Amino acid sequence: MNFFDRLYGILFQPVETLREIVRKKPFWQAVIVIIITGLLPTLTRDYSAYNHLLTNEPNFPSFGKIIPAFYSMAIAFAIIINPMTAFIKTAIYHLIAEFMDSKMFTKDTPEMSLKEIAEGDEEEHETKEVEGDIIGTGKGLYAGLSFATLPMIFLTLSNLLVRFTGWNINWLFVLIFFIWSIVLQIIAIKENYKMNGGNATLTFFLPIIVVIIVFIIMMIFIGASIASIFSSIAKDIPLKY
Repeated sequence: MNFFDRLYGILFQPVETLREIVRKKPFWQAVIVIIITGLLPTLTRDYSAYNHLLTNEPNFPSFGKIIPAFYSMAIAFAIIINPMTAFIKTAIYHLIAEFMDSKMFTKDTPEMSLKEIAEGDEEEHETKEVEGDIIGTGKGLYAGLSFATLPMIFLTLSNLLVRFTGWNINWLFVLIFFIWSIVLQIIAIKENYKMNGGNATLTFFLPIIVVIIVFIIMMIFIGASIASIFSSIAKDIPLKY
């Protein structure tokens, strides 16, 4: 597949296309996709909707002078931050997948776990001969996850629609394309590690679940600490009858 075949396939044949992507690992194509899907929707967003936040502040410059700064930040974020964030996300998912006993194999070698690969049980010359078709790698996952963000590029059209019609339904498009992208990312994880759908879904949502649990625990500890402090202060206050 060439680049445009992969773009078409992500939209209309996602499973077969992501299976090919995680095998061939088109890294630079993936970087281009993740930059474009972050850049175009941001540049077409109507920032004038935030004009009311500054109009009542006399010490702030006019909103029209600040808009170029928004676009500069959007370009920097899309070109630098988005690929770096995708790299960190890939590393997290790759680590989780390894703990879940994901599989890694080539077209000419039997299926084996990542642990067996790390211990060097396969023949080195066989690995070199079919290196392009090795799956279960971080590079393949990065490519798959990056291409899976392609539906977010349609936010460009929804932003323009909202901008020229004034219909405030952009949240609906964001929700639809976000869910679509999540489904594609789960498929990418599934195809890269040859997991079943349940394990791939768990791998995707596990970091979010952990963050939520840690946040709840922190809130409990903070609440308990504040309650203890107020209790101590209350004991020191003399009661008047």
